[in-house]
Amino acid sequence: VVKAFPETSTYWLDVPNAPVNFCFTFHASQLKRYVENDWELFPGRDGPITLADESKEHVIDRVLDEKKGHSGGWWYLVRWKGYGPGDDEWLQRREVEETIALDEWL
Repeated sequence: VVKAFPETSTYWLDVPNAPVNFCFTFHASQLKRYVENDWELFPGRDGPITLADESKEHVIDRVLDEKKGHSGGWWYLVRWKGYGPGDDEWLQRREVEETIALDEWL
């Protein structure tokens, strides 16, 4: 978090490797606290995949549900590989396009 705007419940984030036209301001409802995996407590939990450019990428294990958003677009509830129900997250369709999990759901 670079800067917080409590009056509007928005936050400006530092997002590494973001595209040029990326919006760095997020409403609090879109954010989730980051908790590093405790490898001693959860040794079998898969972490993110480290890509060649050193960035991290999480893998969607499966789609659990879908809903139509206010603007007409589709949202999908996903379970991340190696994580439990507490980490399930709603993602817009564009974020799950071209994934095996979405292909299996549809």
